[in-house]
Amino acid sequence: MQLSASEKKIVGKKGKKHHNDHGSNSRASATALRTGSAAGQKGPSLYILSTDLKYVNDSFLKTHGAPQGSILTHNPAAYMTDETWDEVVEAFAIALRNIDPVVKANPTWWIEWHVDGFTSKVNTLRGQKIMQKYRIQTLQQQSHTSTICQAFDDLPGTTSKRRQRKMSVSQNYAH
Repeated sequence: MQLSASEKKIVGKKGKKHHNDHGSNSRASATALRTGSAAGQKGPSLYILSTDLKYVNDSFLKTHGAPQGSILTHNPAAYMTDETWDEVVEAFAIALRNIDPVVKANPTWWIEWHVDGFTSKVNTLRGQKIMQKYRIQTLQQQSHTSTICQAFDDLPGTTSKRRQRKMSVSQNYAH
């Protein structure tokens, strides 16, 4: 997603290839992996920003109301890679186990975690071993089917994603 995608619609001359928008939006990209439980609790989120935004740190998450256990990391593409997943998977698994107080109180219970078709969350041996260690069974949907297979993406997800875009790093955080 773009960090601060403008909701403005530009009306311009037909055939003109470029229209300038001098608003306060940011074209920097970010990846957000958000979780929640079937019981309705918000789970941890994983935010991946580009290395150009290294000044954004964990205190930014707390200040802006990210769910408990959320993780912020950086890589050049601001995209989930196998290497990025391997760096954060253990902290993420611990945070998943802590979503629900009942699950947290029963560490021998298995968690079923449904994910989209992007492969890094199931691609690495390290990631799979850590998820097994914390008794998290990952079930992956077929790529590009989340709008069909995950009801969350229909209305709550798109509304939430729109709100996240409004929380622009460029507008809310001074260097």
